[in-house]
Amino acid sequence: MIIYHDRLASDTNSAAGTADGPTIEDARYSTEGLSGQSASFRIDAPTGEWVATPTPLMPDPAITYTAFGATSDNTSSTSHVSFQADDAGKLKPGKVLVQRYDESRQVTVDAVVPLQEFLHEAQDRKNCQ
Repeated sequence: MIIYHDRLASDTNSAAGTADGPTIEDARYSTEGLSGQSASFRIDAPTGEWVATPTPLMPDPAITYTAFGATSDNTSSTSHVSFQADDAGKLKPGKVLVQRYDESRQVTVDAVVPLQEFLHEAQDRKNCQ
């Protein structure tokens, strides 16, 4: 999984090195031997086999981050999800932050859903691209 943010005019360096493009990679997380349909860990304190490179993300409240994950062979991937430091307060064990498009307001909104609902939606063909 990769966490990154849009480059701001004030950004000159990031935890991952210099800012050379429109985005800055803040942290990269990896693990070996995953199995099953889902995996989770704390981005600020990964445990078990999860490794953060260069270091775990300590979110800056002024930055909107985006997370994206994929298998090492790119056969499976996640949707991008944006978050800010205070979004962690919305999450509890067994909950997932997702973004959904609200047709009536024509905006993307945050939703916190139970893990089982998230996994069910992930298996729905209409959500696969």
